[in-house]
Amino acid sequence: MWQTQVAPPTQESAWLVQEALALLNERQCQVMELVFFAGLSLKEVAEQTGQTFANVRHHYYRGLEHLRERLSIRPAQ
Repeated sequence: MWQTQVAPPTQESAWLVQEALALLNERQCQVMELVFFAGLSLKEVAEQTGQTFANVRHHYYRGLEHLRERLSIRPAQ
């Protein structure tokens, strides 16, 4: 059985990403942008922003958790 995924148009994808990032607080958003769009490691983000590695890691994982909660598809009841 084949499964296909339809990718949304680029403009719509960009809008969805912006909407998702708007769900995060400022620090989480900054860390996510630097990791996913600038391609930095968490260590590099810490160095660039002057935060500790532990803080950057905290913001990264809390941001991921928040996005998963907000963006998950829940089955209709």
